[in-house]
Amino acid sequence: MKKYALGVFCALSFVMISWTTVSADPTDGTFNSVGDTSSFMGTTEGRQLPLLCDNSGYQWNLEVVGKGQLSGTVSTGSCGVYRVTGTFDAITVRLRADGGDGARCVGFTYTGIHKGTSGSGAWMNDAGGSGTWTMSPCTVKKSD
Repeated sequence: MKKYALGVFCALSFVMISWTTVSADPTDGTFNSVGDTSSFMGTTEGRQLPLLCDNSGYQWNLEVVGKGQLSGTVSTGSCGVYRVTGTFDAITVRLRADGGDGARCVGFTYTGIHKGTSGSGAWMNDAGGSGTWTMSPCTVKKSD
């Protein structure tokens, strides 16, 4: 009976080790690891992201300024340019845009997920409005 129990234990151990090895993320940089805060949309610390456009027509000019930290501006068109700060990990992103006149033009927050060079999620503005967003590299020229 002891030999049988030892055999089952060894077989289960082998299966668990094999499963863990096969299911682990690659370490060659092709995928973010869970909790990775060194790269956002393929851009690393101290580097400017390509100009990003969202489904509202806003143009986002962002830089990775530290591990898990973003900074930059967003051009909103009629409400002008807002200051942006943000945080990210391997999966999620949060962008906060501050500016506007406080009446028609107010600050807003984007929260969601990112993968590759695109992202999507929900937004909420300081006046209580909300909706969804999608974002990817722009196919238009930068606005001034």
